[in-house]
Amino acid sequence: MHIVVITPPGPVPQETETLLALLDRRVRIHLRKPGWTSEALIRWINVIPLPQRKYLALHMPPFPGQAVSLGGLHLKSEAPESLVPASWMGRLSKSFHSFEAIEQYTGPALDYGFLSPVFDSISKPGYRQKFAPEVLKQFLVHRKNKIPLFALGGICPATASEARAMGFDGIAVLGALWQPTTVADRIKVFEQLIV
Repeated sequence: MHIVVITPPGPVPQETETLLALLDRRVRIHLRKPGWTSEALIRWINVIPLPQRKYLALHMPPFPGQAVSLGGLHLKSEAPESLVPASWMGRLSKSFHSFEAIEQYTGPALDYGFLSPVFDSISKPGYRQKFAPEVLKQFLVHRKNKIPLFALGGICPATASEARAMGFDGIAVLGALWQPTTVADRIKVFEQLIV
């Protein structure tokens, strides 16, 4: 099962060190920094060694010029596909919050999509599970649009196995990974997700 790590929206202690440790393991990282300027994103991207940038995906907008060195772009659920540069050759992913949005998607080919919230969010208190597990499992088996789907929302070591059992192609983790405050503890959480 594929695992994507999403950055916290704001700065956290040892964030860069954690991301570099994950990138050394070839983990796909989604850079999600709402409210950051293009200049701030460029500064952050430039901290990452060029060979490791292929594991990064940028949540857009914005799309600073340095994003061309990244391996992926990710569209928010409401973002139009026209934001993707015509010359883009890397991975492309998108967020979805309903079965209908997945089935009605006709944009550019996606490498994967995030469906959320699958479980109660850890990073967004009050953002509750949206799908009944049995209904979700049936949808994943019988869906017409075969975009690979990753579970997002409330993903932790305990729920990762539930997401696998439902039939997701991967998981995306945010809150559970960033709750610990040290790089070593965050890596332990990541390792528990892949068991």
